[in-house]
Amino acid sequence: MSALSLVLLLLGAPVVVALCATILVSLAGLRRELASLRAQVRVPAEPTLTRACIRDAVSEALAEERERELAEARAFWAAQEAAQGHAAAPVAEGAAEPDAAEIPLSAELRAEFERQFGDALREAVDELALDEPTTVAQDTLGDGGPAALEPAENPGPAPDGSPPPRTSNTGEHRTDRDERGHQGDQDGREDEPAPDVRRHPSHPDFRPSPALGDRQRTLDRLEHLAETGTPLTDVRPGPLGTLDVYVFADDTMLCVTPGDHVASGRLTRALDHGRTARLLGGSGLGGGYTLTFGIGDSSVFVVADRVVASM
Repeated sequence: MSALSLVLLLLGAPVVVALCATILVSLAGLRRELASLRAQVRVPAEPTLTRACIRDAVSEALAEERERELAEARAFWAAQEAAQGHAAAPVAEGAAEPDAAEIPLSAELRAEFERQFGDALREAVDELALDEPTTVAQDTLGDGGPAALEPAENPGPAPDGSPPPRTSNTGEHRTDRDERGHQGDQDGREDEPAPDVRRHPSHPDFRPSPALGDRQRTLDRLEHLAETGTPLTDVRPGPLGTLDVYVFADDTMLCVTPGDHVASGRLTRALDHGRTARLLGGSGLGGGYTLTFGIGDSSVFVVADRVVASM
């Protein structure tokens, strides 16, 4: 090897070493940057939920929901019993009576009892409509009927030919009839049983029974109210929001379920401000009903699953 080759080798070796060191430093920097990026992007792994944990969580949530519904039901019926007791007791002058509509109830409780409402409303209204003629007939018979209004026959002349004495048989019969009627009313009031709260669809012990309603009769009544323009006089929301009762000037009542808080609220505010609300039309399509009320230039629409009309 010549001296020139040795000199070139000695001069090139440091250059190669410097280049290798530069490359190694660059690679080390890139590795550090990649490690930092991985640390930023890395998402902590979520712990796996076992089937037992999910089952326990669902059972606990259902138990809490059931306890809350039972507590709300107990509170509602306690308030109802307190309101009935307060109504039976003499109300002090100027005292305000409790309003069942102000009792707060959850949507879950309303949905639970709404499933049981169904045919029971139609049956109750039909029984009320069928019992009214029977009650009127019984009251007429209890008062003595037409026979009680006939005057007593006058006695014949005396054997000696003198005129018969005048008697006030009519007054005596009227007095006896009044006494019997008054006594019958008292007996009827004493024998009349107290209303059973379990017949209300919102009661936990309520059991629905088959209905006896007539859909065509309801549609005919809606058409009559719309044609005559009978004004609406009152809107009565149910205690649990499962139904609304609309009362008209001719004593027609429309029981609508489920209740619509928005529509009933608008109609109630309109009636409170002295405005006139009328039924513009009603129809039954697809098993449901649609009612349209008019308040001046505005309209209120009500969509219901069931509508029962009664007098």
